[in-house]
Amino acid sequence: MCLGDPSIKIAVLDGSVDLKHPCFNTVNNKLVPAGSQEVLPSSSDNLSLRHGTAVASLIFGKPNSKHDGVAPGCSSIFIPIYSQNANGQFTSATQVSLARAITIAIEKGANIINISGGQLSKSGDAESFLKKAIDDCYKAGVLIVAATGNDGCRCLHVPAADKQVLAVGSIDVNGKPTSMTNYGDKYLVNGILAPGQGLSAAAPQGGTFITGEGTSFATPIVSGVAALLMSLQKRRGIKPDAYVIKSILEQTSTPCTKTAENNCSRFLRGTLNIDAAIDAILENPKILASGNFYTKNEKVKTMDDTTTINESKTVSTNLSTETLIPEEQSLPSQSEMAVEKNSNITSEVINTPKTITPSEAGKNEINDTSQESIKKDGSIMASSQEIPLVNNNYQTKEKMEKMEKMENKMNFENTEAPSPQSVFAPSGEVDPSCGCDDNEGGPNTVYALGTLDYDFGSESHRDSFTQTMGGANPHDPAALLSYLKENPWNTEELIWTLNIDSTPVYAIIPYGSHAAVGYDRILDILENQKNGNIQRISVPGTAKGSTTLLNGSQVTNLFPRLRGMYSWTTEALVSASTSGKKGSSKALAESVTNFLNRIYYKMRNLGVSSEERALNYAATNAFQVSSVFAQALKENLELNDISASKSPICRPGSDCYDVVLSFFNPRERMTQARKEYRFTIDVSDIVPVTVGEVRSWSVY
Repeated sequence: MCLGDPSIKIAVLDGSVDLKHPCFNTVNNKLVPAGSQEVLPSSSDNLSLRHGTAVASLIFGKPNSKHDGVAPGCSSIFIPIYSQNANGQFTSATQVSLARAITIAIEKGANIINISGGQLSKSGDAESFLKKAIDDCYKAGVLIVAATGNDGCRCLHVPAADKQVLAVGSIDVNGKPTSMTNYGDKYLVNGILAPGQGLSAAAPQGGTFITGEGTSFATPIVSGVAALLMSLQKRRGIKPDAYVIKSILEQTSTPCTKTAENNCSRFLRGTLNIDAAIDAILENPKILASGNFYTKNEKVKTMDDTTTINESKTVSTNLSTETLIPEEQSLPSQSEMAVEKNSNITSEVINTPKTITPSEAGKNEINDTSQESIKKDGSIMASSQEIPLVNNNYQTKEKMEKMEKMENKMNFENTEAPSPQSVFAPSGEVDPSCGCDDNEGGPNTVYALGTLDYDFGSESHRDSFTQTMGGANPHDPAALLSYLKENPWNTEELIWTLNIDSTPVYAIIPYGSHAAVGYDRILDILENQKNGNIQRISVPGTAKGSTTLLNGSQVTNLFPRLRGMYSWTTEALVSASTSGKKGSSKALAESVTNFLNRIYYKMRNLGVSSEERALNYAATNAFQVSSVFAQALKENLELNDISASKSPICRPGSDCYDVVLSFFNPRERMTQARKEYRFTIDVSDIVPVTVGEVRSWSVY
């Protein structure tokens, strides 16, 4: 029986998962891949379980349970991005928090990331942090599978609309697109349909429900199939490649047959065709190199070349929307983008540009023992129609036959797999006095750069400050500082945020026995920032849980380590780092400033991954960087590129990354070799540290 390979990891970015449900293969409430005896970290029983539990069951439900998952033998990574408080209020994720979760999934070794949610977008373009995370996935070979959305209109969802993402819409039991499934020009390139209606999914506390029309539950079907195809690649001795699988699933999907009844634009690129996808792998043994993709009636093509391997015909690799959109279709108008009354989405969601919502929204989409359903706006509502609990397997006869054929072709044996791992990233409420290092799976380490700001959390809390400040404007930093100096105990009542540009990305929460010292430092930073003496700060710490801001968005909590909190201006940092050095000059100062500005603006990041933390620490530790530039200037070299990569040499128990600065001679571009300077940063501790001396060599 085909279960999938435990070395293939699927990250589910959703709500928490009730791993006590009998459909999951667990040991001591820890999820394990079917057919393996490895014990893996699990989620905790928490709020916001319904959606996450259902999605997880469609992938990881153990064989012969009420909810046979598509790929129960693969490993899991659960990263909650939705939350729900004790009053039942559901909170969606922001694009920033989704970007952070994607970065964590890459760090944890995910091969596939399932996102059964999204945010309406007229252009389909993600914000900068989310776009960077999507691009990082592509570079790392990690495939994002995301729902197209449930507005039933010609409209786009982020991140599904990104060309590097595999977008998934839902079909009903008759193989037709469900009325809720979004469609649009970009989905004609990267979107496929999969079964989503009439599936048997798990509900918390051992419950069962039949899914409705939403795209949330078609998405994990495709994620599971992609994982099985990657397992098939591995079984055949081929290095698993998620983007080859993406191309195969797109190219082999069954296109719409235009009839009087069919509006082919609603079928996206086509419907999932498992048989054809398996045949594409079995019949094309050379589909193995990262960056290659499959084309119907062809063998293998590279992303950068239009020439196929094995003397196949040459076919253009440019798939433009013009070649895929029927003539009668036009770009969506403003009226088409508007939400109709029966679309189950409020105008509030449309006007909240930073909210990622689950894509199961709508009446009767989730019906468990309490007959509750999550609406598109994130609230909990009573379902108007009761659907009884069922015991049948979610797969239709047609899907069962296809999966059986896949199992026979792949012929997997349930042998014990090498070291499967599953990671649950913590979420929910956080007690700042906990120390934040003891939970299973652990919080995430962060080293972030940005500016300081503050928030009130709610209008009533802001008005309370206005009242106690005697009518002064609490949004005026000068007035607030004056008040807090007289009443320092109120400093901790504010939400202190770390911003990148104007976007809050973390809530800074000093904790422990020296929390008061942390708040004193925050006030000092705010005052110096107001006076122009500080442009940026570095905040290392551990990230866990979230805090809701005044505008309703959520930011991740960051519990700082004070010994790594620094503040500076670029001018002062450059002056200090170049002072007294041989070759110190205006040119040296300009070079270091150029380096810092690249880190701050071009390479700005959330400081989550080891690579990001190394780059950010390199910007903080400009003293070492300045020595590199001093040497480069002597040779008339200019900075070409900055990168960070895993260091091949590192002391035991450390996590070392090499920051590489590449230089070239602008006057001798064609005749003189580039020169690289490399220094190593150990990011295993919350506050990074440099290791060894700067090394350099020529690159031809």
